[in-house]
Amino acid sequence: MMEKKHLDVLKRIVGEENVYDDKAHLIAYSYDATREHFEPDAVIFPRDEQDVSTVLRYCNDHRIVIVPRGAGSGFTGGALPSSGGIVLAFEKHMNKILEIDMQNMVAVVQPGVVNMDLQRAVEEVGLFYPPDPASQKRRRYACGEIRYHQGLRYGDPRGTPKRRCYQSGQTHDQGRRRV
Repeated sequence: MMEKKHLDVLKRIVGEENVYDDKAHLIAYSYDATREHFEPDAVIFPRDEQDVSTVLRYCNDHRIVIVPRGAGSGFTGGALPSSGGIVLAFEKHMNKILEIDMQNMVAVVQPGVVNMDLQRAVEEVGLFYPPDPASQKRRRYACGEIRYHQGLRYGDPRGTPKRRCYQSGQTHDQGRRRV
């Protein structure tokens, strides 16, 4: 169980409406497709990159475990809070396609984008992104494809993230695009 003082600070960072520690949310975010269950201490829905950076910095300073989560549809346990802590859930706010760069054939997306939404968007401009068809309706792009290096055909998703946010809260612009 997380101390109230930590929850209060996190609510100030992301807004009270984006921090949950009620039983319903803890259960809903305690499992993925592996059917294993590990209950988090809280679920946080960051609104933007600044929220992610500030939450990571605070949690790193206070040794609070963070588990990033897209849709929780993976079969590897990567979205499971096996040591408790916070689930940082991206589907509520950080679910936008920011750019489709036709010249470089690169899509810039937030971590909560659903594969099928990305596939439809690139099809509208004449491109094709072939994710795993079995997961395209629910898998979140950055939390699945990039984390596990899947969906490779016209490029490598490992090269797609232009910006990284480390557990210290620092962000790093890699300044390159790779197709």
